[in-house]
Amino acid sequence: MASLPARGACAAAAGLAFLAAAVWPIAGAAAHAVFVAASPAPGAALRMPPRAVRIDFSEPLDAALSGIALYTSADRPVRTAAARVAPRDPRSLTVPLPRLRPDRYTVVWHSVSAIDGHTRRGSYAFTVDRPDGSLPHVSLAAAGPRGPPEVPSAGQAAALWCGLAGLFALVGAVLVSLLCGGPGPTAIRGLRGQLRRQLSRLTLAGAVLVAAGAAGEVISDWAPTGWGASALASLLSSSAGRWHIVRVAAVAVVVLVRPAARRAAPRAASLAGALGAGVAAFSFAATAHGAASALPGLGLGTEFVHVLASSVWLGGAIALAVAWAVLRDADPVGYRALLRRYSIVAGVAVPLVLATGLGNALLDLGSPGDLLGSAYGVSLLVKLVAVAVLLGIAALNAVVLRPADEAGHPRGRRLRYTLALEAALGIAILVPTALLGVLAPARPMDEARAVAQQIRAEPNPAVAFAGTVRLDGRDVDVSLTPGAVGVNAVRVEVAGTYHAAELRLSLTGPGEPVGSTLARTGRDHDPGTHTVYAGALRLSRPGTWRAVLRGTGPGPGASLVVPVSPAVRGFATAGGAADVGPWIALLALAGGAGALGALARAPAPRRGKAAALVAGGVGVTVALAWAGNLTFGPGGAAAPAASWGAVRTVRPVQLPDAKLWQVPTPGAGVMTPAVAPDGSVWVAEMNAGKLARLDPHGNVIQEFRFPGRDRESMGTAVDAAGRVWIAQEHAMALAMFDPAAGRYREFAIPGSVSAPVGVATGPHGDIWFTEMSGNRIGRFDPRTLRFRTYPVPTADSAPYWLAAAPDGSVWFTEFGAGRVGVLDPRSGRIREYAVPGRHPNAAGIAVDPDGTVWFTTLQGELVGLTPTTGRLRRMPLPAPGDYGVAVAPDHTVWVGCQGGRALYAVAPSSGAVHAVRFPAGSAPWWPVVDPRGRVWVALSGTRSNGLALVHRPS
Repeated sequence: MASLPARGACAAAAGLAFLAAAVWPIAGAAAHAVFVAASPAPGAALRMPPRAVRIDFSEPLDAALSGIALYTSADRPVRTAAARVAPRDPRSLTVPLPRLRPDRYTVVWHSVSAIDGHTRRGSYAFTVDRPDGSLPHVSLAAAGPRGPPEVPSAGQAAALWCGLAGLFALVGAVLVSLLCGGPGPTAIRGLRGQLRRQLSRLTLAGAVLVAAGAAGEVISDWAPTGWGASALASLLSSSAGRWHIVRVAAVAVVVLVRPAARRAAPRAASLAGALGAGVAAFSFAATAHGAASALPGLGLGTEFVHVLASSVWLGGAIALAVAWAVLRDADPVGYRALLRRYSIVAGVAVPLVLATGLGNALLDLGSPGDLLGSAYGVSLLVKLVAVAVLLGIAALNAVVLRPADEAGHPRGRRLRYTLALEAALGIAILVPTALLGVLAPARPMDEARAVAQQIRAEPNPAVAFAGTVRLDGRDVDVSLTPGAVGVNAVRVEVAGTYHAAELRLSLTGPGEPVGSTLARTGRDHDPGTHTVYAGALRLSRPGTWRAVLRGTGPGPGASLVVPVSPAVRGFATAGGAADVGPWIALLALAGGAGALGALARAPAPRRGKAAALVAGGVGVTVALAWAGNLTFGPGGAAAPAASWGAVRTVRPVQLPDAKLWQVPTPGAGVMTPAVAPDGSVWVAEMNAGKLARLDPHGNVIQEFRFPGRDRESMGTAVDAAGRVWIAQEHAMALAMFDPAAGRYREFAIPGSVSAPVGVATGPHGDIWFTEMSGNRIGRFDPRTLRFRTYPVPTADSAPYWLAAAPDGSVWFTEFGAGRVGVLDPRSGRIREYAVPGRHPNAAGIAVDPDGTVWFTTLQGELVGLTPTTGRLRRMPLPAPGDYGVAVAPDHTVWVGCQGGRALYAVAPSSGAVHAVRFPAGSAPWWPVVDPRGRVWVALSGTRSNGLALVHRPS
């Protein structure tokens, strides 16, 4: 028969599994409704005044308590209607606007979560230009973040501390009552009346603290509303308010059933008190951060187990300190029996506290660097240090002092003081815990997002540094973002191939010297062009700094001057992107090794308990690894919305054979155009980090700036719903922009180095793309947000462009192998065809509706492949450097030229070639045919720099 500790551990594991199954379907509560995106976007410059301001938040809002205010540059409020929450989209807050005059406006918002009642606030600015596009006159009196009054964070944390301290006292009293209620020494039964009175006092004190904490939290959420009665009613009827009511009702039940313990049903009263304490613990978990994580069901479960196990462990220590005065001197045997029972319960609770605490940290933090990069992370770090000290004290009590006390050793007398110290430190740990409940996790910092978007929206950001130096005989571009006091993201791009695994950047100046090790990013799929390094550093003071960049050479390094601006309010950059996968693996290895070592050293009578703990530890580790993989794996992470640029009317340029609309951004580097169902034409700007939309009917172009830098957008496609898909080569991501919602999202492609280039939509809605460095073909399902990849059989083939055929097959070119391939999605098999010629480089590819596959080579050939026979037909072109291919409904094949000035129309039946001429240096790389049969081509040359509609040859 298994020992009591083993049975307890197994029961705890079964209870945890039942709890996970019970809470999984429950909708998660939010920790804060944080800023995600806005329209107009932060920093936007608009030609036409907006009709409304819309802000999207991460969680549903309380409509009665959230609001938006608008101020002019002269600090005067703009009269608007009340902000409202859309019934179908409770995460969006919209306020209609009157017609705005040209000026710079400040949006001041405050959000109250409909789940937990937490308040967030912030502000950002946008500009309405004059009708001619010139800047408006702006007053120097800029509006700052203002809004309704609020209770200081310290007051909110104090209210939460009261509630948690009361919960610990309450649970501890109930626990000791249960431990004294079963089979045990008669001495405990004899003193039960005196002990019951002390525990009743502890229960009452805990209930008062819980009620005071709940009242304090309600007041902190009510204050920003101006103390309105309707606002209080709305707050109490919200999810957070209902949980506060449930919390107070639960502790009231615990207090009211205590008198029943003196009468006929003491055990039933104790069980009812335990149930009430459990409900109170669940109410705390329902309004915590874990339930608002990427996995709300798992987050709610881990939060509940964490709160309950912590209150059992530390609340039990508090109640034991109270019981000491009653039992220790009168009956040491009975007290030792109580200690043994508590040690069994604590032996199960402590591993649960550690495992669920780790799970909550993984769900709340974006990366391990957030531990030092935010107030939330620092508070968590302080709590971790305190927990480590507390574990040491608990281990001393359980392993050394309690056995010494039972053996009558004088050293056991210290147990009284160390137990009191354990209880006191448990109360102290609630201070950083309460701060964690008030602060938002580092990952969704809304002010950082707003300021970062505002910086990116500026054509020439004032707070960003970029410089060029020579290192080991190579040109090197160095950039710091935002180039201001605080954490800066560092990016170094070395021309050509550079084999160093890392570089070293050192800065000296007005503040303390700083340095950063820059790791090679792997985002240099073309080592003949550039090698990229990235890192981060923190600058303490504004002024002029001297930077020295060192590589592998023996020289002194490259020196440059870096002007540093004052701190940008709210801007924060994580100290380098981190993959938590290695962290999870390291923790799993360390935990497994420690568990096996403990099992091997455990005495034979205790091996049942040790084996149960090992099994539980392995299960928790696997669950956490799975949760971490879902949270931080290849799934899509919501990114800040792309910044909407001004709507510009563009007068088309009439060319002999085409009509040209030039993109407003000079040297944009337009790539492959894509035609949407509404007839608009989209094109990515590789050099500018933007996406442009042309409305040819109104001669209007609008540009959207992608968040972040280092994207190098390549292929573009539009699906049937009008969503634009972009291959972000350097970001190693597939991106989606939804014009209807103005939302931008990136999906990280699995694998270390992918470098997506070509992208196409399949007949069944799937998104296909090539991985030039990953040597794979990728498929993304927009419905499930899941990737699947197919390795190309030929090594280092550099799959480049692709086209989806009507039958579902996917054809692609292999730029580095001189081949073309076809993927059958049903079987996952890839078949390759060798391209004739000497060292051919296959580039663009397209599929004719009749099934013929057409592709180009840089050596100046157009090749037609008949899939049924494998026959290749070679057709010479007037010049080398041929790239993009498109097929018209009349089977005419259109071919773009890399660096020339002509677009070729080839008649497959006769082989006749007609050239459409453009100005010298136009570089008509990429043609596309829209559903009406019209031919569009992107002219990437600096003189043309736009989209052209080709006149069909007669």
